[in-house]
Amino acid sequence: MENNERTKQLLIIGNGFDLACGLKSKYTDFFETIEFRKKEQNYWYYIFDSLKNNNLFSSYEWADIELQILRQLKNIEILYQNDFIRSLEAQKYVGTLETEINLMITKRNLNDVTFISLMITYLGLRETNHSTIPETLSEAHDIIFRHLTLLEDDFKDFLSKQIDTAEAKIDHYLISGSNNNSHHNYYPKAFLLLYHLFAWYPRAPLSEKCKELNLKLSYEETILFNGKISLIRDDKIIIAENDLLSFNYTVPYRYMDICNIHGSLQNGGIIFGIDYEKVISTFKNPPVRFTKSYRIIKNNFHPNFDLTKRYDSILFFGHGLGEADYSYFQSIFDSIDLYHSKTKLVFFWYNYTNNSDEIIYDDLISRVFKLLERYGLTFANKAHGINLLTKLQLEERIIFEKIDMEYIFNLNNYPSYCNNKN
Repeated sequence: MENNERTKQLLIIGNGFDLACGLKSKYTDFFETIEFRKKEQNYWYYIFDSLKNNNLFSSYEWADIELQILRQLKNIEILYQNDFIRSLEAQKYVGTLETEINLMITKRNLNDVTFISLMITYLGLRETNHSTIPETLSEAHDIIFRHLTLLEDDFKDFLSKQIDTAEAKIDHYLISGSNNNSHHNYYPKAFLLLYHLFAWYPRAPLSEKCKELNLKLSYEETILFNGKISLIRDDKIIIAENDLLSFNYTVPYRYMDICNIHGSLQNGGIIFGIDYEKVISTFKNPPVRFTKSYRIIKNNFHPNFDLTKRYDSILFFGHGLGEADYSYFQSIFDSIDLYHSKTKLVFFWYNYTNNSDEIIYDDLISRVFKLLERYGLTFANKAHGINLLTKLQLEERIIFEKIDMEYIFNLNNYPSYCNNKN
């Protein structure tokens, strides 16, 4: 037992983590709480309410705040740069204007822009600015940026209220194993889920070897000290050193250092923003103050994430892997030299809808492949970029792992001797 094994892991989580733990943290849940008066006073509330009521986007895409920030900035730039906003203000014949705008959309290959969406943007600027149109593009940006910070404050309050009732239940839940009012038990569920994700490596986190070695391990003690977790596999003790990078605003475990890249409820500020690279490549006059990079610096956030570490495994759970956060993934993959390293990428999933497992699994694979294909395009050696996915597969460095949420949250499934605080 002297030959202990060490491994370094990075877990990346998104809102799917909080949802799995019973927290109502969807944007759609948030917008349901907004009073009508705010929809008349805040550009973003007007936009989201209009998109929802006009059924312009499928599923919950209408409520994707960061996606809509990018789309609204595009629309505003189009309206001002082509002077269409003056034509609308002058009440030019709508039929003619619609024809002109549709021709412009076709000519510029603006596939995600429509005449209706431009009209909603125009009306949002007008109706939430005392029935007047901002004189310039810069003034329009000033208004919607100010309104965005108000939305952030509202979302912070909403999220705080969602977890307030859970805070007092953590100790009672862990000691007694009571699972009453499970939809309120965010913290204990978050703890158990974190433990399970970090313990993927040996597949059996706490085996009978606990008894044989007389190790007094508890769930809390294993993860408590600097993110380290002691695990048993065969005849080895595995010391897993864990880091947690969260794209959420919650802090799911109080005893572990967590990097909340976009701020947290605990530090008093959160941000919504878009990818810097996307802004630079999309706009003639890039509105950089809407980017996450700018907002992090402006708000004096200190993520304190060490990009020099060499991780044996990078774990993903509950993150959509979308474009808004691509720059972060690129930086992480660059730092570990993904192509030449031995780092494993592990993507956890579970069936969170009424759809079949196959649909959920296929959707995850599609998003992962899209992410890695885009990353491959950044390689100076184009051949390496093209065969990145193949290389990861051949080396068994890309893993898809289904997890059973019901099992994880049932304390009866955990050995009692490893759940005692001795």
